[in-house]
Amino acid sequence: PFLLPFIATQSHPTATGTTNGTTAMTTTSTSTTDTTMTSTTMASSTTTTSTTTSTTISTTTTTAYTSPNQCGGISQTSLWTVYDATSITMALDTRKCNFTVAPAYFTSIGGIDRQRYLRGYNNIYGPTTTTFRIYIHSLLGESSAILLNYSQTYAWTIYWFGSKYTNQTNQSATDPTFCKGTGLSSQALWYAYDNYTMTMNVDTTICNLNETRLYFTSLGGTGNHYLMQAYNGIYSTTINSFRVYANSMLGWSVSNMLSYASSLAWNLNWFALAQTYQSYTSTTCTYPCPCGSVSSWSLWQYEDAYTLMMNVNTTMCGFNQMPVYFTSIGGINGQYLLQSYTSIYSPTQNSFQTYLRHQLGWNASVLLSYAQTYLWDLNWFGLYY
Repeated sequence: PFLLPFIATQSHPTATGTTNGTTAMTTTSTSTTDTTMTSTTMASSTTTTSTTTSTTISTTTTTAYTSPNQCGGISQTSLWTVYDATSITMALDTRKCNFTVAPAYFTSIGGIDRQRYLRGYNNIYGPTTTTFRIYIHSLLGESSAILLNYSQTYAWTIYWFGSKYTNQTNQSATDPTFCKGTGLSSQALWYAYDNYTMTMNVDTTICNLNETRLYFTSLGGTGNHYLMQAYNGIYSTTINSFRVYANSMLGWSVSNMLSYASSLAWNLNWFALAQTYQSYTSTTCTYPCPCGSVSSWSLWQYEDAYTLMMNVNTTMCGFNQMPVYFTSIGGINGQYLLQSYTSIYSPTQNSFQTYLRHQLGWNASVLLSYAQTYLWDLNWFGLYY
């Protein structure tokens, strides 16, 4: 880990009020119409509840899919609204999932271009059984007016995924590869790493894993956590644990971050996924199942002076339609200062692209050298239905 520079502070959203036992944002969202595809049998046939369905990026509809434990979809670009001078926000409607308790939500961002310059979209606000909210900023300091224009021009869509929490082993004969954990009390696990960084050791023994899994994370809370970053960098993975680090986009001291983590309930949502070497079919899974793997650090290549790019081949999964993709990054050291790798480009049923940048503006040649030295592998999975 490396020391972060201090950046002048700016305003940030906080939350008050409670919805269904979960603290929610004091912002107003507009009800939207969703298109839903619901699995009805173990076969691949589906029934639709409206005249329009979508399995690709859409600028007009939100596609949601339901299952006993997981549900995901793709947002409509028209949901973006201005929050303040430097950020835009989106309220996502998850009513079609029929969650009975607020799940753990996870996100990535897609679009045509420029989403690699965004931050904040992995931070979850106001999660309930029917909705959650995210905020995004520009890594380049662009205004909210510019961001809103880009969101429409470049069709910035949020890929989202809700997973029910578990307090016991959550593996089944129909889905033996998937286990997710709860972050509902994990704010107490944050502790100081250095003057500008906090860290958390995450215990995954609840899953009773028999091999090291791919781990994925998002950050929840009641306020200010949209200014946090780095927690998608996964360290020290074993069958029983992994570690993450977190720092502030504004250079907050670790004492301030720990205070916020405690008072604003900065919980780490996580789940574990086995590497999959064959495709899932309707005969092996009675509800939506993920397929994922690790793409080697050796696949990183130059994109521009400050950016690396990776083409990820997902043909091993045998997807028969475009899934929603999610990523995290692993390695030996330094990955907590990386950015952009959770942005998804050019997704198809067989591949997608992602990019890699550094918080401190390292050039691409230095990044590539560190990627090789510290084995910055990309963890990924796709979820199809």
